[in-house]
Amino acid sequence: MKNKFLAEMNSRGYLSQCTDFNKLQAISEKKSISAYIGFDCTAKSLHVGSLLQIMILKMMQTAVQSGTGQEASLNKYTVSGKTGTVRLNKKGTYSKSNHNAIFVGITPSSDPEYVAAIIIRDPKKGNTSGGKNAAPIFREFMNHALNILEVYPDKK
Repeated sequence: MKNKFLAEMNSRGYLSQCTDFNKLQAISEKKSISAYIGFDCTAKSLHVGSLLQIMILKMMQTAVQSGTGQEASLNKYTVSGKTGTVRLNKKGTYSKSNHNAIFVGITPSSDPEYVAAIIIRDPKKGNTSGGKNAAPIFREFMNHALNILEVYPDKK
C-alpha cells in the first residue's frame, strides 16, 4: 500500500467495515479532492482531509466505550467524547487541589449532530475528574435532549 496514513487507519480499525478500502486507496493516491467512506454503511462524500476528522471521532468514541468517558455512554446512541481536568491558577501558580472537571461529547457518533460541553467548577466531593463528575451530567442531559428532539437512535 502506497498510502501509509490510510493503511495505518485501516489497521487500527478506524475505517468502518463498510468502507470500500480499495476505492478509497485509489482515490487518495490520485490526489483527488474527495473520497467515499462508509461510516454507518451509507456512502458519504468527504474531502480527503476529513479522514483525520473521522479518525479523531473514532478515537473519541473509544474514550467513551472503554476509557475515561464511560460514564457518558448512552443506551440508544453512540457518543464520542473527551474528558478533562484543568488545574486552576491561584496566585500565579497552578493549584493541585483546585480545578475544573470537563466533558465534551458529540452524539450520535455515526452522524454527528449534537455537541455539549459540561464544566464542573472546582468539584469538592469524591473523585473530581471530568469522567466521574462531568460525563454523567452529559449522559443525563443528552438522554433527555435527544428524547425531546425525537432523534432516531443509532444503536441497536
